[in-house]
Amino acid sequence: MTKVEAQFVIQDNCQAPKEYHLLPGDSPFPRPGGYSWRSVGDSIVNTTLPPWTAGLLIEANDIDPERATGAYVIVRWTDRWGKRWQHNRGEVKQIGENDPWDV
Repeated sequence: MTKVEAQFVIQDNCQAPKEYHLLPGDSPFPRPGGYSWRSVGDSIVNTTLPPWTAGLLIEANDIDPERATGAYVIVRWTDRWGKRWQHNRGEVKQIGENDPWDV
């Protein structure tokens, strides 16, 4: 997956993430460039999810706990065929490259 993006929806307002962090994982095959493991952040944009990672941690800015009730996240990504997708509250649908964020 590439172009992984997220928006946190808090009280019907979209909020951009504070940071994206790739979570390292084990690989049964060598990484491109050889057998040595390097920090994933040194060679890959942090919105690409390569197969040798365990996942992507998307960190929100601090918010008042009272405002967190009902908050959810919308995630978008591009698959290996170049199709753009969105996950919003359990529903996954194909979207256009410049579609607005659904709230």
